[in-house]
Amino acid sequence: MDGGTNNVGNPATFVSGDLDVTLLDPTKDSYTFTAWHDSSALDSVVTVIDTFEDTELWAEFTLIE
Repeated sequence: MDGGTNNVGNPATFVSGDLDVTLLDPTKDSYTFTAWHDSSALDSVVTVIDTFEDTELWAEFTLIE
């Protein structure tokens, strides 16, 4: 979460019947949420979980100036 707080509407875990989970925006003081990513390199945006595979996500934030 990079110091942010996950949206309470996002599941911490899910099962196969929950495919196509739409991810909601997390929050972080003084930042705006940019995107969810499936690697720590923040180079591949994820908007929906649509796989049965284990999935780890990273939140990207942009500093509000």
